[in-house]
Amino acid sequence: MNTHYHILQEALSGIRESLPLLFTEYSLLGLILLLFFQALFLKEGKKGMFFSATTTIGLFFAIGVTFYTPLHGNAWLGMMHISPISLYLKVLFLLCALFTIGFERGLKSDENRKHGEWYLFILSLTLGACLMVSAKNLLMMYVSMEIVSISGYLLTAFNRKSKAAAEAGVKYILFGAFSSALMLYGLSWIYGGTGSLDITPDFIEHFQQLPQLVQLLILTFVLSGFWFKIGLFPFHFWIPEVYDNISYPTVAFFSVVPKVAGFGMLMYLMSKLNAGLMNNEGVKLILSLSAVFSMTIGNTAALTQKTVKRMLAFSAIAHSGFMALALIPTTTTSYAGLMFYAGVYTLMNFGAFVIAGILSDNLGNDSISSYSGIGTRFPLLMLAFTICMAALIGLPPTAGFIGKWYIFIGLWDIWSINNELLWIVLLIAAVLNTVISIYYYLKLPANMIFKANPSGSDKYTESVQMKLFGLILSSLLIVGGIWKFDIVIEYLKLWLSSFAG
Repeated sequence: MNTHYHILQEALSGIRESLPLLFTEYSLLGLILLLFFQALFLKEGKKGMFFSATTTIGLFFAIGVTFYTPLHGNAWLGMMHISPISLYLKVLFLLCALFTIGFERGLKSDENRKHGEWYLFILSLTLGACLMVSAKNLLMMYVSMEIVSISGYLLTAFNRKSKAAAEAGVKYILFGAFSSALMLYGLSWIYGGTGSLDITPDFIEHFQQLPQLVQLLILTFVLSGFWFKIGLFPFHFWIPEVYDNISYPTVAFFSVVPKVAGFGMLMYLMSKLNAGLMNNEGVKLILSLSAVFSMTIGNTAALTQKTVKRMLAFSAIAHSGFMALALIPTTTTSYAGLMFYAGVYTLMNFGAFVIAGILSDNLGNDSISSYSGIGTRFPLLMLAFTICMAALIGLPPTAGFIGKWYIFIGLWDIWSINNELLWIVLLIAAVLNTVISIYYYLKLPANMIFKANPSGSDKYTESVQMKLFGLILSSLLIVGGIWKFDIVIEYLKLWLSSFAG
């Protein structure tokens, strides 16, 4: 009895000590528990309305307390770290969850809002993403990734009336289980080689003393879990089918939060293993091939797609490859470019899915051909959609151009230091893939403007709130491309130079 009391006392003491550092995570956990209690007492028809209100208020509260979190510190026996970068990403995730709830409430045709469980899955995935970007221990990284994965499996198969969604969910689970098993196997090798899973100076020293072939094998297994999470080649096959069988609000959230969380956690890990990775040609080759193949496969496959969701799904694969380019140099400039691009990617991808969701809601289908001539009926949405597409390409004066430019600068800077051919090859591959993407990104706005107006288009209606939502997101892309973006980059560099360890 005394032993149990002592364990409970220590656990409560640990929670009290970590509370100021993990305000965001505890707020989300409390919100999830509150929704569980609401579910016990609410009737089925009223769950959606109450869950929506509670979730919205709770997310605003979580965003507020995040700004009162200390900028540096360690929690949970050193398994979690707090840094300005992790707080920046947490705010990004919370805003995405908030946007998703608003998006869901604004659509006419979606059924998710009627079921309270959908809100729980969105919140649990957000909680897992917040844990991912604060994880300092490899086992904690794995657990937080599994929270995100399991929430993703449930969101994929959430539509119980759709056999296609159920099938996509099963395939997603099998693919995720395989990559998870590979990652666990790699972690067992790391523990055997270093005697620890805590990313400390001693751990890093022991890891870098391992033979390069062993390092390569370990990282190949461990990176499999990361590749699955961020949708990078060769673990990208699940993306088109999953995106195609979930609702627009869910896919907007799903296309951003797990990916950005995966890149944030991977950036932290690679920054700590910097010297060992930079000296291991095999690791650099694997990262480079994954990035180039992801860009090329994503962009070329997107050229032939017939539906907007599948086109944006392959676009997401291509952007994973592009963002992975910023990981390879392991410099502050490239990491700052990645973090800036993560924020920009959130805006432009979310904006694209929001506008596509509104149009799909009105048109009644998702085919690219149905966009023909609707620019005259939806002029503001057409303008907003064109801005999002231009940002996804990386055209000025959008923030997408600034994000891609700084990733290019990161590759150019590292080439100017060691003149290695690899960096020029990666730079050329990135430029060529950007050129390829112009065709399919601009095809949609071109259809909306220049093709004949389909019959019956005068019957379309649109929500003023949703139209403003899409316009605000696209306007931010222009603001981010012309107004003080250099200050944001400098702040990101400053935060990265003091990455909490």
